[in-house]
Amino acid sequence: RIRDLEKAVENKRRERKRGQKQARRASSKPTIDITNCAVSRVANEAEAALVKAGVELYQRGGELVHVVRDVQGAAAEWLIRPPGAPTIRLVAEGYLVELMERVATWERTVEGTDGEIKSCPVVPPKWAFAALSGRGAWKFPRLEAVVEAPCFLVDGSILDKPGLDRRTGLLYEPGDVVFPPIPASPTREDGLRALAELREVFADFPFKAPHHKSAAIGGVLSLVGRYAIPGGVPMHGVSAHAAG
Repeated sequence: RIRDLEKAVENKRRERKRGQKQARRASSKPTIDITNCAVSRVANEAEAALVKAGVELYQRGGELVHVVRDVQGAAAEWLIRPPGAPTIRLVAEGYLVELMERVATWERTVEGTDGEIKSCPVVPPKWAFAALSGRGAWKFPRLEAVVEAPCFLVDGSILDKPGLDRRTGLLYEPGDVVFPPIPASPTREDGLRALAELREVFADFPFKAPHHKSAAIGGVLSLVGRYAIPGGVPMHGVSAHAAG
């Protein structure tokens, strides 16, 4: 009877192990085992899990960053930034650890008091965070800047679809603003109508000469054409800041 009992207990253990393995296979999250503290392997697996899960992490200037919407707006009086404006921020340790835990099942193999080897869930360790965040280069997409309005690109195309343009590293985040559709092949008449609308903005400003108005319009166009110009852009100086 004792042997039968031992055999039954052993069968139960095997069934539990099979159930745990099947549950892990059924889960879409990969399992990362940190038992042997294999730093490079663990960091590679964590990065792969983050990339596979499609988390919104980017690399910019050798740093891991993410884009958040500032719910309070700019804190400084001199900076005009409305609530909800997208800002680029460095990824804090706590947030990266949260993401690492979210996209993978972390576990460590231990030996129980009864001699049974089992896997225990753990929180992503700090050394795994340090190894991943300190690499300086990752498989995450490159982020150069965030734009909130359609803009021209170097190849002459227009970035007007929300999301990341991987060719340029520009992230288009219009928020709740809905811009009118832009023709794929605008005509001269389209351009003249657009110029007329731009002129209307300055209709009541007493420019001293017509080319002064042209310079002001050129300054506005520099904002939407900045990313179509490799290198520097023309500087616009204002010599008279008030009418008269």
